[in-house]
Amino acid sequence: MVAQIYFTEDKGISWDPVNGPFAAQEDVISAVCFAVSKDTNRWLTARGVEVAPANPAEVGYTDDSGAAWTNVDVEAEGTRYASDSGALFAMDRRHIWFVTTGGYIFFSDDGGASWTTQTAGTVTAEDLHEVHFTDVENGMAVGGAGMVLKTGDGGVTWSSVEVITDAPIVNTVQMIDSNTALVGTADGKIYMTFDGGDSWTEKYSLTNGDVTAIHAVNQFVIWGAVNTAGPVGSVIRTRNGGYTWETITTPTNTGLNSVHGLDANKAWAVGNDGIVVKVYG
Repeated sequence: MVAQIYFTEDKGISWDPVNGPFAAQEDVISAVCFAVSKDTNRWLTARGVEVAPANPAEVGYTDDSGAAWTNVDVEAEGTRYASDSGALFAMDRRHIWFVTTGGYIFFSDDGGASWTTQTAGTVTAEDLHEVHFTDVENGMAVGGAGMVLKTGDGGVTWSSVEVITDAPIVNTVQMIDSNTALVGTADGKIYMTFDGGDSWTEKYSLTNGDVTAIHAVNQFVIWGAVNTAGPVGSVIRTRNGGYTWETITTPTNTGLNSVHGLDANKAWAVGNDGIVVKVYG
């Protein structure tokens, strides 16, 4: 079965499915959307692990809501793939980053049609889970073994910052500015830095669970998705920059994978088994 992508044009009242660009039994792990002209939005997706791993990292894009797809090999050879929902980040069509297994980071300046390698597993060989930029120069990528990578020149150079030693995996990252960022870990913690990653302060802790996603609306309003050991997913929110957090009641589910906040009161979250959660209020 080919993985499907669902989209809505009526604020979530109804959802329409289209087939994704990859082979049967291959997952669409990450997706972003951006304008390529005043009349056209592009969906760009990244493939997860291949059924018979032999192909290099792969993306697919469509300019007509999934009617036709173009597949692109991101590298000439290799068996890398996207490992998490935050693997793609698009500032705009000229500034797109893609992180994969093995510590690789790729960059596209043409809407995902072609890619260059920014780091080939040399800073870390750990799988990278998410990448996020606050502007076209300053970004962070996070992954296994508590690794956090940082760039201040658009990814021309990447370096590791202070490793979060207590974290088995850093799942998610959101940068507020060049010095301020939040990360969420697989052991249920959210850490914050105010000095570009030189030091980290714990801001949230979940017993027997993990933080799967963080999304910052601004420096004060930040949303998160967390899963208990079940996993049962919940949405969390702070309105004071991470100093206190509240848990928002969500429908019964088997785990949430991503969250996107619109403002202080509205957010969307998605998770396992096709669940879509709309938070309002």
